[in-house]
Amino acid sequence: MVSIRNGINSLPVNPEKSTTYSNRKICIVWLALLGASLSKAMLTGSVSIGDVLFGCAVVACFLFICPRIYIQRWSVYIILLIMWAVVGGIFASGFSPFAFSEIEFLKSFAKLSFYGIGTILIGSYIRKMDKDTIGKAVLCILTLHAFIALYIYIAQLVEQISGTHLPHEFFWFGQGGPLTFGERLKPWEIGGIVLNKARGIFSEPSTFGIFQILGLAFLYFKSPAITQKHTWRSNVIFVSILLTFALSTYILLFVFLLILVLKQRKIKQLFSLTRLILGAVIVIFMLFAFAPLSLPKVFYQRIIHRFVGFVQGHDRTGGVRVMGSWETAKEIIVKSPIFGSGLGNLDVAFKSTGRILYYAELVFKEAAIFNIPAYVLGSMGIIGFVIFFLFIAYLVVRIPAAGAVFLVSLFIYGAFLGTTFWVFYILLVTGIPSGAFRRKSLK
Repeated sequence: MVSIRNGINSLPVNPEKSTTYSNRKICIVWLALLGASLSKAMLTGSVSIGDVLFGCAVVACFLFICPRIYIQRWSVYIILLIMWAVVGGIFASGFSPFAFSEIEFLKSFAKLSFYGIGTILIGSYIRKMDKDTIGKAVLCILTLHAFIALYIYIAQLVEQISGTHLPHEFFWFGQGGPLTFGERLKPWEIGGIVLNKARGIFSEPSTFGIFQILGLAFLYFKSPAITQKHTWRSNVIFVSILLTFALSTYILLFVFLLILVLKQRKIKQLFSLTRLILGAVIVIFMLFAFAPLSLPKVFYQRIIHRFVGFVQGHDRTGGVRVMGSWETAKEIIVKSPIFGSGLGNLDVAFKSTGRILYYAELVFKEAAIFNIPAYVLGSMGIIGFVIFFLFIAYLVVRIPAAGAVFLVSLFIYGAFLGTTFWVFYILLVTGIPSGAFRRKSLK
């Protein structure tokens, strides 16, 4: 007996319709990736160009999917997270031991709903999309970011050496405030010599590096054929990552490379990977040949010295990012373990405690949250954290290699209500078997 589903699937497919459908998916992937890239290009106080592009992708999905949507297993955790945010907000508004702002809650809840529902829609629409097709888009975006970062890096190097200014500030549109160009970050000085750090169109070198590494995790663990065809692009991307000189980026890069080496089972693959890394290092040495700074000294000061200082508790930025995040969450969760501060109210609640955090010469009277798990724990309590943990665990269990890199990135990146986190979750979860367990009509 032939089922109706099999009968329908056996009908001939219109090539024009199939091409149009494929082009729509590619367009949506590009919109999502560009949205993640421009998450800090602010148009208003709380809306970025990245949000607009992500929203365009969501609207397109909604129009193309109607009237049916696939509710995938991981989507349930997003729905539960949104529902728990409502419960926590209601409790915090009336019974919280901390101060509570309804406006901040509504703004953050709107963002969580926007990203969460958008992630479900986009994930549903591209769930069976060819991974190599997505890989081509990811590779193009990463390469574009790498070239922009290299251009800005060389422009700053030229200005440092000869005084000639090459325009590049327009890449930082919206990073100095709504509709305002961002400024050059304070450079690192070693022995009186200024060290430039690659950041591309991102607000910080670490954010740029994390984005690039997550993209590489998708390419190498989900679409390896693409990287084998375009080795030179991978070289350029690696160079851009190394030029960030950001400790958090280097830690994530180490985790990525370690997992990648452990997954290589052929000598030829290991040789190819070694050649790629050596090629990137050689390019870095060539760049520094024209700079009045020793590369070994830079690496020691920026990475080794900082890492040792972090382990010993002397590195201020490392202490704030790791210990400060958990200290802030702990301050909230001790007094409100189930509901936390309420979504969007972590800063408000922390200020009301009167607690001050000290890290070297840095003093924090506001919440110091720089990683996503600590943010979720502090703002949504233990139950919200458990739901979030299950959401991430689904990804890690299904695709351990890429999922592990994504998991580590959460502890060095703090934008839970931002496009980058949600877009990379969509890309990594796409194509996982048994992702959809029922259909739900939108009508």
